[in-house]
Amino acid sequence: MACFAFVLLFSTQGLRAQITLSYNYPQITSVGDTIWHTFPPPDSAYLHDHIIIKFRDGWLNKDSLCYDCDGIVSPRTKGKGASPQDDPDYFPICKETLMAQQFSLNIILDPIAQTILMENGGVYLTRITAANPCTDTISVSRRPDTIPMDHYNWMELHFNNTTSVVSTLIAFALARPLSIQIAEPDFIGHMTRNPRDSEYAAVPTHQKGLQLIGMPSAWDLAVGLSSTKVAIIDMGLDYMRCELGGGMIPNTKVVGGWDFNSNTMSGIRFNAEHGTAVGSIAGAFTNNDNCGTHPIDLTPLGMAGVGGGWGTAGGDISLGTGVSLLGYQIFMEPTVDTIPLSWAVSAILDASAQSPNGPYGYGAHVLNNSWISIWYSASLRAAVAEAFREDVSFVAASGNYGHVPAAFYPLYPTDIDPKKDVISVGAANYQKIREPYSSFNTYTDIIAPGGAGGPGGGPDQISRVQDTDCDGCFSYFNGTSAAAPYVSGVLGIMRGFFPQISGTIPYPEDWEGMLESSAEDIDSTYGPDPSPGLTYLAGYDTLTGWGLLRADSIMHMINPNQPHPYDIYHYFLDSSECSFGSWDTSKKALDLEEDGYPKSLTTGRYMVKRRTVTGTFSYDSTIDTTKPVYVWAIGDSIGGWSLASPNSQELYDVIDSGQGGNGLRSGIRHQYSRSVTAHTYQYDVWDSSGAHHIGQFPNDTLIGVSFTVFAANKAVHFFDGVQRNETIGTDGLLVWPSIMDKSANVHSDSHRGMSKFVITNMLGIDVLQMELPPETSDFKFVTSTIPDGFYLCRLISESGTQMAKIIVRH
Repeated sequence: MACFAFVLLFSTQGLRAQITLSYNYPQITSVGDTIWHTFPPPDSAYLHDHIIIKFRDGWLNKDSLCYDCDGIVSPRTKGKGASPQDDPDYFPICKETLMAQQFSLNIILDPIAQTILMENGGVYLTRITAANPCTDTISVSRRPDTIPMDHYNWMELHFNNTTSVVSTLIAFALARPLSIQIAEPDFIGHMTRNPRDSEYAAVPTHQKGLQLIGMPSAWDLAVGLSSTKVAIIDMGLDYMRCELGGGMIPNTKVVGGWDFNSNTMSGIRFNAEHGTAVGSIAGAFTNNDNCGTHPIDLTPLGMAGVGGGWGTAGGDISLGTGVSLLGYQIFMEPTVDTIPLSWAVSAILDASAQSPNGPYGYGAHVLNNSWISIWYSASLRAAVAEAFREDVSFVAASGNYGHVPAAFYPLYPTDIDPKKDVISVGAANYQKIREPYSSFNTYTDIIAPGGAGGPGGGPDQISRVQDTDCDGCFSYFNGTSAAAPYVSGVLGIMRGFFPQISGTIPYPEDWEGMLESSAEDIDSTYGPDPSPGLTYLAGYDTLTGWGLLRADSIMHMINPNQPHPYDIYHYFLDSSECSFGSWDTSKKALDLEEDGYPKSLTTGRYMVKRRTVTGTFSYDSTIDTTKPVYVWAIGDSIGGWSLASPNSQELYDVIDSGQGGNGLRSGIRHQYSRSVTAHTYQYDVWDSSGAHHIGQFPNDTLIGVSFTVFAANKAVHFFDGVQRNETIGTDGLLVWPSIMDKSANVHSDSHRGMSKFVITNMLGIDVLQMELPPETSDFKFVTSTIPDGFYLCRLISESGTQMAKIIVRH
């Protein structure tokens, strides 16, 4: 068998190795991941008439790609209004044209790449996203930050034959054209599978999964907001079903999406069985009385979704329609068992982005992915990284392959990145242990209700969902595909609730960390695992991750109406606050790649040395260490590169002082200690020959450690909806509501001279200022003119500034 002595730079994750035709091999070198690859991949692994290409910015003729929807849509929207603001059909109709456009290879400004494509039968390019290079160059993340965006550089290259995929990628690997960031086959993925709603109210309930994770208690605090968007990237979503809006898209539940088969938004409702089941668990209307009644007991006909809001069944007051859903049909018809990963990439980018200058992007908060591929894709990895940059929670089913040989692992996207980008969800049965079919490895983060396979209503059938046959039709739905949307639904509720009661804006790792901190630990006391010889560990294990999802636990922990609610606190230690180890004595080979948006170093092979960077920090006395404290790393603007997987150049830190990881993960439990120790790595980089020194990465400005502390604040108390803090600052400042009128009382233990009392909202805008006479210790302020929200109170005097945080609710 011939061996080609070159490096394939554009379609692998870890360190590159020589490519041997038809040979399955691990890529192993002295630095980086070990990732299994086959090149060329089997014919059944990819689509043969096109490839995915991510061009570097500036190498496509943007004038050819820029567009004006008014020129495309106006003739078709007469009488409706031709603007995104007043016509919901405006951009979907425009997008139908954009996604069908074919571009000549002449728009490629790199003659080497253009020649390679033409010589291999390349005919034309099509868009993978509808991003406009003339307007959609930035996106607003969910934190919100303004971040650069170049989604318009993602394209599909179409051939006039079905035999040129491999030869084109080999030519790219040899020539290394400057214009190409990623080029790879379009790999194929596959699917994995006390409200009054009749399905929940049945005796015994048909929706045991909701009880298993404590949803009734969680619903007492929050039921989901329509401003929170959960994208179901799957087999579409039948928006005509009553539980999912019951009307043309966009409706009160399903607000958008895309069908890649028909190239329309409206097409997502067809052949949508799997996606409709998944979306129903995440967000079907809850306590809804608008879908008819059960013919026997006359209970409202329907099911309850995790983040489905709260309807008026039983005379209850409506609390809204819950999270909004986006539906994406990424399964190729007619078999509906094949997923072109280019469609998945497009859906991830489209759902995550939020262009402030045009209609591109939905600004989703959570992406649910109940499907898997056995083929690593650099394009998929880059799309997941883009979602992470947008501060989106990326949830993925772990797969239904059970205990199979390790050669079948990893599975994607669930195992695309073990660090932080993906929440990998396994399936639990009603006894809270892993279902035998549920895939597991060190990527597993958490388990959620999955239930057994097969028909019937036995004790392990725990998820009853909306069927696509009719509004009154329901069926049991099982697998890790069912487990993932439980997590997505809970995240949807949390993302609407937590920002209202916390003074800190979470990072993507924080949402995952809060779920893992509140999970029910599944240890050996729960019994043996279904697979012989496997046992559960206290803390993290590969079978159940950090344990079973518990919506009631996390909502109770962050409940602002309890005396000491949990909150998140961010800490950043720069290079001046860290210690540095010694550099390696010799250089090692390291292959780097650019995931999505360009990184410091371009894709290629380098020689490196590395050293350890360590930081230790003691958090302040207001954190209550009599309750469990949880700590995890975050990849913000300060950090280093990973030891195990530096290839993607992502900032990454490791917590050393945590407990419960069992040598498999960094421990997140930080019981009763105030000192946190974390480390990361800095790399000294040369070119591939080792002769030319490039620099240190991250540089001394960016190197450091960043982490989150999730803990109860012993100084925080709540009275009738107004929060007061007794000990923030040097002296005590108390704020509490008056029970007689719409005002609040303020008391200062000690201050001198004239003082000023200021209330500031989270945008930094002062909403109240009061000049106070000297030595004023007690006074009141009117709350009726202050909108609901979180505020910082400051009493400024000669003795310093005293502070308290309050939440106003009317």
